[in-house]
This record gives sequence, C-alpha cells and structure tokens, in this order.
Amino acid sequence: MLIPAKREFFLLTMLFGLPLLAQEELILQQGRNGYAGCQDAHIHANKPDWNTGGEEGLEATGNGGEADAKHLLLRFDLSTLPAESRIDSAWIELYLAKRRTPQTATKTLAVYRLNRPWNEGSGDDAGGYDGRPAAGGEVCWSHAVYPDAPWSLPGAYGVPHDHNALAEDERPIDPADPAGHWYSWRVTALTQAWLSQPDSNFGLLLREPSVSAAAGILNFASSQFSADSLRPRLRLLLANSSPQTIAREMTATASAGAITVQWPCRGDANGDGYAEIALARAGDAQWGARQRMDKTSNGYDYTFTGLQFGRYHVRGWISDPDGVQGDGIQTLLNLELSPDASRSGSLYTMLQSDNSVQVELTFSDDGDADNSALLAHKLSSSPLWQEDGPMTRAPGRFSKLLTGLSGGETWDLRVTLRDPDGITGDSIFTAQLYIPPATGPVRLLSQGHKHFELQSGAFTALYDSVRTGAALWLSSAQGRQYVVRNTIANGLPFAVLDPALIDSIGIKSDGECECIEVTLHGHWGSLRHRVTVTVFINHPGLFQWQCSLSGAAGINIPNGAAECTFFDRERNYTVSSNLLSWVQQAPFAAGLASGYDPLALQGTLLYFQDFTSLNDYFTLQRTAPRECVRCTSTGFGFERPGGNRPLRSEPTILTSGWLFLAPGKPASESAMAEGFISALADIYALIPKPAIGETDWKEITGGLLADLDDERCLSTVHGQRFLRSYVGVPRLDNAEAITQLDVLVALRRFEEVHGEVSALDDHLADNLWQFYNTRLNTMVNDAPNEGVYEGDSWYALHIHLGLARLARMGDGSARTLLFLSLPKLMRFARSVNYDFPVFFRYTDDSAISGHEYDVAGAYVYLMLDAWQLSGSEEYLQEAKLAAEHIAGHGFEYIYEAHMTAATCAALARLFRITGESRYLELSYMPFANLIAISWLWECDYGYAAEYSTFFGLSPMAGAAVITPMEQHQSWSYLREYRQLAASGLPAGLLQLLDGFIAYTPAVMKYTLPPFLPAAALVTGPTIYDSWNVPGFHIPLEDLREGWQKSGSLGQQIYGAGASLIFAAELTTGIRAEEEELSQPRPALLENYPNPFNAGTRISWQLPEAGRNAKVSCSLTIYDILGRKVRVLPVNTISGQGEAFWDGRDDGAAAAGGGVYLIVLEGEGRRLVRKVLLLR
Repeated sequence: MLIPAKREFFLLTMLFGLPLLAQEELILQQGRNGYAGCQDAHIHANKPDWNTGGEEGLEATGNGGEADAKHLLLRFDLSTLPAESRIDSAWIELYLAKRRTPQTATKTLAVYRLNRPWNEGSGDDAGGYDGRPAAGGEVCWSHAVYPDAPWSLPGAYGVPHDHNALAEDERPIDPADPAGHWYSWRVTALTQAWLSQPDSNFGLLLREPSVSAAAGILNFASSQFSADSLRPRLRLLLANSSPQTIAREMTATASAGAITVQWPCRGDANGDGYAEIALARAGDAQWGARQRMDKTSNGYDYTFTGLQFGRYHVRGWISDPDGVQGDGIQTLLNLELSPDASRSGSLYTMLQSDNSVQVELTFSDDGDADNSALLAHKLSSSPLWQEDGPMTRAPGRFSKLLTGLSGGETWDLRVTLRDPDGITGDSIFTAQLYIPPATGPVRLLSQGHKHFELQSGAFTALYDSVRTGAALWLSSAQGRQYVVRNTIANGLPFAVLDPALIDSIGIKSDGECECIEVTLHGHWGSLRHRVTVTVFINHPGLFQWQCSLSGAAGINIPNGAAECTFFDRERNYTVSSNLLSWVQQAPFAAGLASGYDPLALQGTLLYFQDFTSLNDYFTLQRTAPRECVRCTSTGFGFERPGGNRPLRSEPTILTSGWLFLAPGKPASESAMAEGFISALADIYALIPKPAIGETDWKEITGGLLADLDDERCLSTVHGQRFLRSYVGVPRLDNAEAITQLDVLVALRRFEEVHGEVSALDDHLADNLWQFYNTRLNTMVNDAPNEGVYEGDSWYALHIHLGLARLARMGDGSARTLLFLSLPKLMRFARSVNYDFPVFFRYTDDSAISGHEYDVAGAYVYLMLDAWQLSGSEEYLQEAKLAAEHIAGHGFEYIYEAHMTAATCAALARLFRITGESRYLELSYMPFANLIAISWLWECDYGYAAEYSTFFGLSPMAGAAVITPMEQHQSWSYLREYRQLAASGLPAGLLQLLDGFIAYTPAVMKYTLPPFLPAAALVTGPTIYDSWNVPGFHIPLEDLREGWQKSGSLGQQIYGAGASLIFAAELTTGIRAEEEELSQPRPALLENYPNPFNAGTRISWQLPEAGRNAKVSCSLTIYDILGRKVRVLPVNTISGQGEAFWDGRDDGAAAAGGGVYLIVLEGEGRRLVRKVLLLR
C-alpha cells in the first residue's frame, strides 16, 4: 500500500461555481514512508561502458564539452497509485548536494521523456563518482541494458527511439546559486500519461539541451544518498476525481460473536454521501434492519455484536446525491462465526539452549472454552510413550515445556486434543525432533515455529519471525547490539525470508552429513523458494546458505545488492563499520572477499560465493560474475548480476554463499594470510569440483614442435631465425628473449626425461647472445636492442631466471651470459632498494613508475640460483637481504602471478638452506595472493560448457583471463615449493596447493586451439593484428569466461613451453598431477647446491607403506657416459630423507668436474636428476 509522505487538504474555489474539491499533496521519495520505487543513475561519455546505479550522487553535467558530457536518468514507479487518480500538478525535485568542480557559467538542464526500458544497476566507486564497469543488465552511456540493448545513439541521444524531441520543462542553474538547495521541473502531463498507461513509464532523462563548454559538475543526491530526506522526489497534487463516491470492494471479518465490515471508498469531495449495512443469518428469508455505517477517512465501517455462532450474510448500500462510481450495492455471503467445537491447528516445537523443548499446539473456535490437550514423548527407538499430562491453555493455543531430554538422540512427541463439543480436524498430532549434544562448538541452540538459532564456533545465526523479520542475524558471542543482517538474496519482488511467506522450517542433523542443515520452504504466489542454512560439525565458524527459486518462468530477475549489511538491532537501522577490507573479487576469479570487522563480528571474515552452483542462473540471465563480491563499510556479499530475464519452472539456484568467521584480528601479516588460507581451504573441501580428464601431453608436444617450425612462428634478426612472440604477428624483424627461453627451458627439460627430439633447443641456445646488450652490459628482452633504454622489472628477472635454469641443467653458455649480466641487475636491485618498479631506466637504474613487489621474491630465487651455481656467499647474503623486503604489502603483493609463485619457491629454498621457519611463514601471504586471483569455479555456460576453468589463474590482479605462460610457470614454481616445504606447511595451504597443481594441466589443455570448440575461438585479427591458427598446438594467451570468445590476444609462443613441461613432469604421460598426489610414489627432490664443489645434499620422498614398513629403493651416481661412480645409502623407511655426496667415487677418489646423473630407483620408478660438479 502506498503511504503518502504528507497530506494537506486545501479548499480550492473553482471557476463558474463548480463544487469545491479536496486536493491532496503526495511526495514519493526512496526509503520514506515505505516507498521503494525510485531508480536512478547517471551516464558519462568518457566512460561509456560504466554504470553508476549504486552511487550516492547523480551528475547531469560534465566539466565542459561533449567529451565529458553526463546525463541523468530517473524513474518513479507509480503502480501503487490508484488508476483513477487525477494529477493537477507534478514536479521532479532534485537536491544539489555539491558542485564537484567550480561552475564557471550558467547551465540549463531540461527534462525529456524516455521511450525505452533501462536498468539502474549497482555500480559504485567507493569514495568516487564514476561507478564501475557495467555488469550484465545495467545501464551505461552506450547501452540501455548492457550488453544486449544499446541506445539507438550513445548517451540516449536518439530521437524518438531513446527520448522525445521536446523537453517537458527546463530551468537554468546559475553558478551563484548555492549548493544545498532543491531544484524542480514540472512534469504534470508526463506523470498523468504514465498513470494512464503504466507500460509507458520508462522514466525521464535530465541533461543539457546543448552541452555547455563551461566547467562545473553538478552533483545531485541520488536514491542511494545517506540522508533519505534529500533523495530525489516526485511531488504530486492529486485531485479526487469528482464529488461522486468511488466504491471499492467491501470486506468483513468474523470472530468472537462479532462481524466487522469495512468498505473502502474515495471521492465524495463534498461529503454528502453515506452507507448502510444489513445482516441476515444464513437461511433467513429477509435482511435485518439497515444500520448507518460509520464514516472514516478511508470509507465506511460497522461492527455487528452479540451474534451466535453460525453462518451470516451481509449486504451494504452506498448513497450519494452526486452519484456512485463502482458497485454501490455489495453482498458478502457465508461469514462463519466459531462454534463451541474446537478446530485444530498445527503443532510446533522450539528447542531451548538447555535442550528443553517448548511444545505448542494451536487451535480455533471452542466458543465455550472447554477443550484440553495432553502431551506425551518417547525415544524414537522405544515403543513406550511417557505421559507428561495436560498442557497449559491460552487463547488459541496450548503449550508446555518438556525437560529432561538427552542430547544426541531423536525423540517422538505426541499431543492429543480433546473437546466435549467435538473437534474439526485432527485430534492427535505427532512430531519427531533431534536433540543435538549439549556441548560442542557447532550446535543447534533452539528451534521452533519460524525460529531457529545455530552456533558455529564463536558466532551464532538467528532467524526469528518477530525479532529478525525477513533476515538472518549473524553475530559474535561477544556483543549483540550490532549484527550482520543477512537477507540471503536481494533484488527480488519479495523477501525470501519474509515470515509471512515461509511455509515450513525443517532441521536435519546426523552423523552422516556432519552438519546441521535448516531448510525453509516458502512461496510467493505460484513461485516457490527454498532456502538452506548450514553449519558444519568439523568446521567451527563456517556458515553456508543457498537459495533457489522454482516456478519463476514469468518473472524477470534484476540484479541484487549484497545480502549482508551491518545492522544496529536496538535502533533497527543499517550502520557503518570501520571495516578493514583485505581482498575483493578479481575479475572472474574466485568470488571471495575478506576483511576484519570490529563492530558486529569483532573478527575476521572470508566470504565466498560458489559460482559453479550458479551456472544455470548465469545461463538463463546471460550474465557473468565479473566483479560482484565485495566488502564495504556497510556490508559485504554477492552483488548478484541480473539480466532482467525470466528464469524457468525448474529450480534455479540464485546464491550459494559461504562465510567463515574467526574471532579477533590477526596479529601479523603471516597470521592474516594463514587465516585466509585455512578458511578458504575449509570451504574448498566442501564445494563441488569437476573431474580431471586424461591428456597425453607427450603426443601433444609432437604437434607443437612441428608447429613451431612453421614460418608463421619465426622471425629473422641479424640473419638468424628466432621464434616470434605470437603466431602470425606481423613483426618479422625482431624477437623477445622471454619467448626463446620459455620454449628452450621447457624443451631441455623434456629431453632430459624423454631423450633428444629436436635440434630447436640448440638453435635457440646459440642465439641467446643476441639479447645481450654490450652497451648496457646486461641481457634485455629485445633483439635487436641497440635503442633499448627502458625495461620492465619482471621481464628482466624472468630472462635471468631462464638463463639460471639452463645453467643448472649444465648449459655453459647460459651460465656465462648469466654471470656477465648479473652485476648490472644487482646494481639496479640495490638502487631501488629491492622495491622493483613496473618500468625503469637501464641507463641509471632509476624507477620510472609503479611497483612490482613480487619481483623481489623472484630476485631472491635468482640469487639462490647464482649461489648454487658459483658457491659465492655474496649471492646467498643478497638473497637474504632481498627477502626482508617481501613482507608488508598484504594482498597488494602480487603483480605478475609467476613472480609471486617464484617467491613461494624462493622462501622454501631459504627455509631448506637456513632451517629458519620464518621464511616459510613469510611465504603464506604470496601464496594467498595467488589463490585470491585463481578461478575457483567451473564456468559451464556459453562457450565454456565445452572446456574447463576450475583453478585457472589470472596473470595479474586486474586481468579477466586465464593465461598459459603465467600459469604453467607458476605451476612449476609451486611444485618446487611443495617438494621443499611440504612437511612445514599448514594443512589448508597444502590442500589448496595440491588443488592448483592437480587442475592446472586440465585447464591449460583448453588454451590449445585443437581442444577448444571452434565457435569459441577468435580467428582474427587479434589485437596485435595476427591471425590464430586453429590447428596449431600453440596456446591462446587468453582463455575466457563463457560469454566471450578466447584468443583475441593471439597465440602466445612464449607460453608454448607449457605442453613440454607437463609432458616432462607428469611422467605417466596421461594422468594429471592429482593422481600423483593422491597415490604417493618415490620422488627425487632438488639437490643443494647445484652446481657444487665440496658436496651436495640429495633429498627424496618415499611413499607411505605402513608403520615401520620398508620401501625398496636405491640411490646411484653415474657419469655422463653411464658408468657407475658411487652408490649412496638410502633410508628405506617411508617419508622424506637425504644423503650427502662429497664428489668422490666408491673408492674415495675425487671425481672429475662435469655433469653427473643422480638416479633414484624403486617402486617401479626410475627418477633422474643432473648435477654439475665444479673442479
């Protein structure tokens, strides 16, 4: 029902002696007096695909000129106004909150009628004004509904398709007018037209008729403005339609010997109408005497009293000398007053915190109050009932508190209703109730009719039809004034937790599910909804909720705001928290956000939205979860993207939210990261995950090597052939070092395992000198490079890491280049104090711009390589010094994913070298950074229905794609991280680490065009003017979510090493890493140092074989010709072990310098590593 903001009745003397009419002023304003029908947003030319629907400000002018034009869109829903209303006057009123830039000249703003639908959206730039990139279904400069319905002309300029040609009204705004005032535009005819034809109400457009060149951005309060009294308003002067009485539908209620009749009416402006009412008992031949009804502001009412039970009819008459519109004579039949017999209702139970149970039976009728009820209970496993005696009677209900029920048992309850006058309905009611154990961190505290309370760790979740209304309250046990108010799902035409719509609440708890699950079933018209709220016995602090709709085929679903808000339960309004937000969802990555809330939760939170469960929703709405999980000062949760499309009759999941809560604030950055990882690992263990298919990577490499020999993959520099960076890119006279090294290192590793297959590695190795700049005395990425003066930090490190990897494989030329180039790189690192910039100058080692914090970790890795290759302590000390600059950046540490992964491996190496556990603790935050940009969901809509995205990795925090180079490089570093540090890493970290290692090859397979659906591939031209070759086994640089085609960045030759690496490291050749991890086998780990002089330590991991069981393995050193040099002892008890080789043979003679093979044999495997002995 629409509640007028205020009513002022005036007596207006009309011309020519017409009757006096009552006039009513009505103000519609968002959030005031129950009105919630205002939508608004502004659109701007300089960000044509951005949405501002969630901003507090509305901007209708730019800072001068068409390039910075801004238009304001506004719509008021009038559906709750009576259709017969006549509007005398109407004004749109806006409050000028501020001028964001000084206004230098008068600006005119005009109101135009919009002629097409648009969606407000929820774009909000916290602390800013411009919103964010539009999600599916939102309005922006280019689209009325993004991305499906563009304006006929951008900016809604199209006439008449976008708006009418003539303005409804316009007014100038003078720069001398102060801010903090209201401005109005008359829209009387337009509003009356909307009222007469509701389907034509698309709102209005407020803009400059001709965009001024003058500066001055006018910022008006929006419908999201914090002070609701200053939000946009539509002010109406309504005239009652005539002095005639307008009759509506008469209603009546019957109870306790009385019948009350209400007859709502409008009109009768001169007050000369009246109404009469008469009563007849069912079966009487005529009506009783007419009674004059009481006149009220809403019509008429009357109450008949002293009636006996039975059925009655009521008839009413309205009289008005000026006439009656509508049905002036109405009849209500068969109104029934309660008899003496009882009518049974429903049985409810409410579990109290001490495991007592409040039992309640409702009833009606029983006019002589002589009914009674008896309670009995028993264990479900017992045949014998225990009688508990009469229940206490109150009007309409019986109740009794049942105590002494033991926890961990299922009990049956029985209530028998008795009445000497008879009973309508059931007389015996039964219920079954599980009583959880009275102790434990996860338990059911209470339950009842439209009520439950769950405890999980130090937090509770409460739903109560009276206290919490249409929401679930989450709170800390430490404080109860402030709570998190969780509405489960927003943006629907109804509240899914509205107690009036909830039909039943069921609670399931048993040992098998290891959880307590509450299920709420409800309906809104023909639409059915199901909400589950779950806590998990083995995961204190973890809550999960899910909501699905069925029967929604005819209902359009818009976007929805985040479901969790900070709430003052005593004052009953939303509040702000000094939330420390650590993580927000990266584009299309895992739907997670994390932070610390000192107000309601007094602890840390990790919110996770399981997008895998929402694939049907994304398919039906044709929308995608780009950046829709957020933490703000007012709340957190899932900003559900909506396509404003209908769903279907079958159940569709709208939200599947997870929330892990932990009391207190982390004491350190490492503790913050460890808590984040542990919480996410708990959730990861419970969410659905796709199966991993089989891939023959060795077969794939055959096609890859043939493809790399194609002219479209080659360029010529100084007469030498190089690999291009992208297939078919039209740059034929240059090359990049990272491309040559990605393929070269991978091919050398492949040939270590499978033998010589190509001369390409030798050719690439011979050409590495072309990237050494003799003027700068360092390796650079470009060839030719005579004009190179600037570089990118991660490129510089990546090149040197590739050289070091080759040197560790025994490549002397790469070793020489590395140590020639290192002094320059080290001077640069020290010059920027290990705070590596994005761009720098080679000439003076100075920073140009930006930060790449994670390059410091990759630099540590490189220094450890240099130490192992040279034996010089200078490099080890440099590594330790650089490692001190890794901490302090939190979740801003990551810049380039594989640099962050190299950090983890580097810190594990330092841990193994020094034995200091602080290095492992330091690795938690870089790993957490990587997980935060991982795609922890399987996209299964659009093109992605044919490929896998689960545990894909974005290359950077702001990227919206999965890239092969960064992911396969990260995979190699993280495998090393696990091998070196597994025994010291937290269980949750290992669980996520194993997941990444297992799923990476499965995702990377689909970066190869032959495995990607043809329709999903961009053939060209790419952004680099190249053309992709669908038959090439060279990966696409960009694997995308399902509504976008992949390959717009081209086929990335500097990611082609992925297939070679997988073929080398996944030695079974078919099954992915998950099988290796789930079925442990002997593993030969990295030896330190390598190369070495005095000696090297060789480590291995043997599988579990039972307590004290022996594993048959041998460790042998061979020279490069295959001659046995030394047999080393192996501790054959399962687990991790190591041996030391002092560089001598079995006869204690010093072995000569050169390459040797370390061979670990056992359990059907033969593992080989190369080691370089320096003499």
